[in-house]
Parts: sequence; C-alpha cells; structure tokens
Amino acid sequence: MYTGMLHMVDWLPTLLSRANLAPARGIDGIDHSDAIWNGKAGPRKEMVYNIDEGGTTANFGLQARRFHVGIRDGDFKLIWGNPGMLKKEDSVLDTHREVLQMFDLKTDPYEHINLARVQKYREILQNLQEKARQMASQMVPVDFNFPSKKGHPDKNQGLITSGWCAPVTRNHCT
Repeated sequence: MYTGMLHMVDWLPTLLSRANLAPARGIDGIDHSDAIWNGKAGPRKEMVYNIDEGGTTANFGLQARRFHVGIRDGDFKLIWGNPGMLKKEDSVLDTHREVLQMFDLKTDPYEHINLARVQKYREILQNLQEKARQMASQMVPVDFNFPSKKGHPDKNQGLITSGWCAPVTRNHCT
C-alpha cells in the first residue's frame, strides 16, 4: 500500500512513466512511479487542497473580502479563511469570523486536535500562512466574464451554463 502524498494531478505523469512514455511538459503533476512500484520515498512534499478567493455564484462577479485556503506541507495541514466558504451544512456566511485550523496529520490523521493556537506550533503556523499567501498571489484571478449573457445564472434558474444549450433541469425520471 502506498502511503505517500499523492494529488490527482500526479496520476498522468506517473502512468506515462509506467508506460515508458515521455513525461508531459507544463503540468503540475509529479511522477510517483519509483515510490509506488519500487518502494522509494514519495516525491510530493506539499499540496494545495483549495484556494478560493470568494468568487462564488452567490456573489456573482464580486470578489468579496472572503477567502478559504487548504494546503499541506509535510505532515502539517492548514485550513484558513471564512467559515461560510467551508461548504458545510452548519457553516454560516459571516465575513467577520475566520477559521484557523492546523493539524499534524502524522500524529492526528483524523484531524481532531487543532494546533493553530498552540504556542509550540506558532512558527509552523506562520510559515504555512506565508506559503498560502504566496500561492494565492500566484493564482490566476477568477474570471466570470461571460462573452454571452445566455450562460448567466439569472437566465438559467441560478445555474452557470455555456450559453449554447439549455441546462438540464428535468429528466425522464422526474
């Protein structure tokens, strides 16, 4: 069983390598074939779960002062941002509160112990927050600019569509 840190983007370079094909250029994935099939250490040391700057369909076209970041560096995972961005049923959209969670996934794989407010881990937390800021600064901004207003949610029962076909709102079962 492979226990290394693997992101879904890693499958393409890994499988290409396994098939003895040239590695793909210009992609984010990392080849894990040596780690998976030869028992070597996994090559991935960090991962982005999500960086969301707040451009949701509820705030169509507006970049509110809301954000949510989930990143991992080594054994540590940072979750930081607005609780309404967590997309959980009990989340409340509140731009005045902030979630700050950090977990050591090696000692706490089920994320029960939040280390974000523990002084002993303050430097690790600050490093993760700085890494998150750097990653966010390199992110391409969300672009909700539709060339045609036909795909706008106001015209499609709240759904964003391509504009060249009607959204499926009923099927033969409903």
